[in-house]
Amino acid sequence: MVAIGIFLLQEYMIVGIAFTAWAISVQVVMPIIRGIIFVIHWPALAEARARATAVSLVVVTLMVMVLCFVPLPLTTRAEGVVWVPDQTRVFAEIDGFIERLLVSSGNYVESGDVLVEMRKPRSPHQKYKPLNMSLSHFVSRLKVLSSKAMCQVPSYC
Repeated sequence: MVAIGIFLLQEYMIVGIAFTAWAISVQVVMPIIRGIIFVIHWPALAEARARATAVSLVVVTLMVMVLCFVPLPLTTRAEGVVWVPDQTRVFAEIDGFIERLLVSSGNYVESGDVLVEMRKPRSPHQKYKPLNMSLSHFVSRLKVLSSKAMCQVPSYC
């Protein structure tokens, strides 16, 4: 019933709420109410009503203690085999070029194993080193280079 209730809650919210409320009322609330009415009003228990009430309270207390204080496992272990399709694809998180393969084809690997060594491709901005010079140094260097260029033309030297 719990699995049906969870499924209905996930797929059909209103139907799931109605089913879960009905299931809890029929399987939990109604038996508790009937038990209380039986202990309080049943004529056959008239002489032993105090003892029946005490036994009922002890049983309920023990059940609550077992449910609340006995640890239950949060996981389930199962043995099995996972079959992945042939030619399973592996994707890199970054662009780059493969430098070296670290695992041969057909070897078993696990999640997180390093399969290849890669290098980043050079971006167009990495071709040239940045110039670290002041504006005055840059202007003087420009004058020297332009004078050398002018001297290569025979009429300007």
